[in-house]
Amino acid sequence: MSSRKKILLLTLVHPDFLPPVYATALVLRDEGYAVEIITFNSLVPAENESDEGITICEVGEYHNKSFFQRLSLRRKFNEVVQNKMREQPVLVVSFCTFSFLSAETQKRQVPHAHIALEINNTPERFNESPLTFMRIQRTFSKISGAEFVATPSVQRSAWLAGKCGLRSVPHTIQNTTYYKAAEKNKSTDLLKTILPEHFLEKKAFLYAGRLNSNYSVHELVMAFGQLNDGNAVLVITGFRENDPYCIQLRQILNSQPNSKNILLLPVVPRQELAALQEYAHIGICFLYERLNDLETQMAAPNKIGEYIANGLYLLTNKVVYTAQFQNAGVATLIDQPAVDQIQQGMAEALLNVGDLGFAKKIDAFYRDEYCMQQQARPIIEFLKSKQRVES
Repeated sequence: MSSRKKILLLTLVHPDFLPPVYATALVLRDEGYAVEIITFNSLVPAENESDEGITICEVGEYHNKSFFQRLSLRRKFNEVVQNKMREQPVLVVSFCTFSFLSAETQKRQVPHAHIALEINNTPERFNESPLTFMRIQRTFSKISGAEFVATPSVQRSAWLAGKCGLRSVPHTIQNTTYYKAAEKNKSTDLLKTILPEHFLEKKAFLYAGRLNSNYSVHELVMAFGQLNDGNAVLVITGFRENDPYCIQLRQILNSQPNSKNILLLPVVPRQELAALQEYAHIGICFLYERLNDLETQMAAPNKIGEYIANGLYLLTNKVVYTAQFQNAGVATLIDQPAVDQIQQGMAEALLNVGDLGFAKKIDAFYRDEYCMQQQARPIIEFLKSKQRVES
């Protein structure tokens, strides 16, 4: 039996789709704790492999279930948490409103840390899901009960402090991943099953995310067509055959002069996504801001952390959150994701990744400032302060 003290991480969304959760687990593991993640099954089935010192407890398949089936699964989740609390963990960490309320209900005397990866308080949320809206409101009313609170950006932390009347501004732990000192090792055999052969030796742009008008994917494909650089390719994941936006995307792709250098892939398993991120040179993530939508105004996307972790140069647009990447010299920022600006940004990004020192610059920024080992310092200090009090 392990002599390590135990920490529980609670998340509705599987760590496959919330990399900061697993990165947090790795950092806590490195500090000498046994970490267990309680979650629902992954949206994309994959081998449930975890690193030494970390276990993943999957409660059941949550996606594409009826309302009453989801209610039953939530009860099961809470029962699992209740049983795990009997093992006397030294900390429980929640990452969403559902897991926050589960922790607050079941925590007993266990300290509770909440890292709020979601911000959504618009009236439209009530129309979409009254229960979700009520969970958000309950979380706001109870959040002062957590001994430690953090969000992924300074803007979100300030907003949450004001919204909930907190005595101090929450910590900031950016959405990033765990730094592993290793050379970029392209999974060539796996890539050959994913990519056309002529893609393998070209400069690759990668867009991995949702395909809809909020993320300017149509404009991205048209901009790549305008770029018309025979030494560059564009890979896009998340394609859905019967989705109207994706159907239009296919039509736009087919009209481009360099359509053979554009590849649309469905949502891919994590092993394939990891291989694509290792293969690519430039990661694309456009942030769409709406005046009346707080969530879009305080964006802190997981995808940027994944791109940086894999040594990808960034192409994104100017918002408060992305300024740090331009300042570090690891990104090209455009004003707005319009076709002409995206095309100009792509041309600039290609020039920058042609610099032999670009990979070292990204690695140094990631290792010294942006990785989870650096970002998670506040929660490590919180744990150490609890230990000092107890001793």
